[in-house]
Amino acid sequence: MNEDVSRPLGGRTTAGSATSTDPISIDPASVEALLASALALEYEANHDSVTGLPNRRLFVEALEASLERTAGSGRHTGAVFVSLDGFKTINDRFGHVDGDEVLRAVGELFEGLVDDGDTVARFGGDVFVVCMDDVAGPDELLARVTRLQFCLRAPFRVRSQSHTLSASIGMALSTSGTGAETLLRNADVAMHAAKQAGGSRAELFDEGLYAALQHHQELSAEIAAAIDNGEFKTHFQPEVALRTGTLVGFEALARWDHPKRGWLGPSEFLDIAEMSGTISELGRQVLADGCQALASWLDRAPEQHLSVAVNVSPFQLADPGFPSDVRSAIREAGVPAGRVCLEVTESSLMDPDAAAEALRNLKAIGVTIAIDDFGTGYSSLARLKRFPVDLLKIDRSFVAGLGSDPEDEVIVATVVNLARSLGIDVIAEGVESQEQLEILASYGCELAQGFLWSPALPPDEAASYAASDEPLRHATTAPSAPTTLVPQRVEATNTIALLVHELATPITVIGGYADLARHLPGPEDTTLLDTALGAIERAAADMTEILSAMADTRALDEGTLSLDRHPVDVPDLLSETVAERSMANGRNPITLAPCDPVCGLIDAAWTRQIFTNLLSNAETWSPPSTPIEIHIEPTERTILVSVIDRGPGVAADRIGDLFRKFSRPDRSNKGTGLGLYVARKLARAQGGDIRYLRADSGGSQFVVELPRA
Repeated sequence: MNEDVSRPLGGRTTAGSATSTDPISIDPASVEALLASALALEYEANHDSVTGLPNRRLFVEALEASLERTAGSGRHTGAVFVSLDGFKTINDRFGHVDGDEVLRAVGELFEGLVDDGDTVARFGGDVFVVCMDDVAGPDELLARVTRLQFCLRAPFRVRSQSHTLSASIGMALSTSGTGAETLLRNADVAMHAAKQAGGSRAELFDEGLYAALQHHQELSAEIAAAIDNGEFKTHFQPEVALRTGTLVGFEALARWDHPKRGWLGPSEFLDIAEMSGTISELGRQVLADGCQALASWLDRAPEQHLSVAVNVSPFQLADPGFPSDVRSAIREAGVPAGRVCLEVTESSLMDPDAAAEALRNLKAIGVTIAIDDFGTGYSSLARLKRFPVDLLKIDRSFVAGLGSDPEDEVIVATVVNLARSLGIDVIAEGVESQEQLEILASYGCELAQGFLWSPALPPDEAASYAASDEPLRHATTAPSAPTTLVPQRVEATNTIALLVHELATPITVIGGYADLARHLPGPEDTTLLDTALGAIERAAADMTEILSAMADTRALDEGTLSLDRHPVDVPDLLSETVAERSMANGRNPITLAPCDPVCGLIDAAWTRQIFTNLLSNAETWSPPSTPIEIHIEPTERTILVSVIDRGPGVAADRIGDLFRKFSRPDRSNKGTGLGLYVARKLARAQGGDIRYLRADSGGSQFVVELPRA
């Protein structure tokens, strides 16, 4: 007979004891606490502790779900990596508490900007990732990413401190069979490509980027080994006083004595050294070599008062320990600090507050400070007075155009003029001809370097230069600098090119502030605020459009415009363009006549710009509420697109000037006179054209001819 082993609920059995039937007492509060603890642990396992955003684990689930939804639908999933440029500087300067607040603010901003169905996550450090669901293609992905880029430009305010950010962004779009991890890897590769290109940009993944990243990793390891093996040497390029031909100093420049490829210049290794972090060690070596060389020159020829200039990377400038490196190099060489010049690039000044503090710390040592490659970066001439700068170095790309490019001449002359007004000396690099020397001297530039005198020399040859008391073989015969330094033979486009450099960033920031202010909580009646902000946004948009037109004009005139022509459905492209213009303006209804799909062999972005310009022109001249029509007529080899308005039309004697640069058909002040010029140039660059007809309605008809695919 089997023993009954069943027990009453809650009973217990011990040896030699009877079974108890007392019930277990369950505390509801304890159960609730256990459940809450389990939920908290699950949340922590799936979310970032700083921002509260999903972490990698949860993000991958969202990415896989999106890939499953879009598979076979003709739509795509986009993965976007966003790395905040310069975030380490915020942490180093203000501490991790402020850094975490900035991360939280960025996370909240991104969550408010992405579409429904998108997922924002943080993978740690300064890296955010976004899963963009249901994407039509590369153009839509870029448009959605551009929103994130634009809003990052507005300063973040944390505990009374203002922080300005930019980002290196990598994008990848799913294709048939793409898995989540592959898509993430591709976006990560694209992000690193954006960083290698200088940051503050977005890159779309392709296989070429992956191959480039592998090459970058291999070269990074090779550079680190080369530093350990002593393969990097410091060479010295003479710096000369223009009027006398007297040697005033040298610039110390790194050269790589590669065991297989021979001598390599900075263009072969500098960017990768910066990205890999080896730039600090290499920079310390060049600084020490430069100071030691200066000591030997001063011992041989103390009466010449020579100096040495050393380049400083943005990474070194942001390093709190860099001033200590400078003091050590100067002390060990036994040279006067005032004979050492530290050259920083414009890109180092993107965070003006941090840059100003770093430069003041260096200036306190007694060194002089120069801004290298001036004119190629982001600093403003008017803002230079914020920095303790002694010297501006005009980039060689502008010097190369002296005597042949009026635009380069006006930029150089203006920089020299304004620098002198601020009490800042100017040195021009890349001088290769006597004509360039004479022009620079006529503008008032006192110093220069370049192949006209000498390339960078090994230390022993530089020492021979330093020991000679003879003037170098090229000096200017130009008279003293004239009162008016700007050349007279300068078109309006050249002056505006300088304004583009000065105005582009402030205009973007103004527009960003307006957009942010519109979304701040405020009183219920926001009519006045909306009116004011709307005016600011329109003004910023108008100025941005003008600056963009100037940049496009320059690229078209110089033949440097990049085109990516491939089959594009023209009716679909026009439908998107009409929708964008209608949202931006709404003053005139735009109708697109029905048309079957037909593909043109065109660049989608630039063709959209053609029709944006034509519609903007039609809106400018059309009476309010009058319609603007678009008709598409395919032919055997071309696609004809007509844009028709109800405006006043163009007088017969003005039609010939219609597509000229800065032309205004009725001599009014409407528009910039660039829109039609750029539109026709863009059409012709793609093998098409634009012509003007008098519309049957009495207005204007512009017929765009595009090549058919």
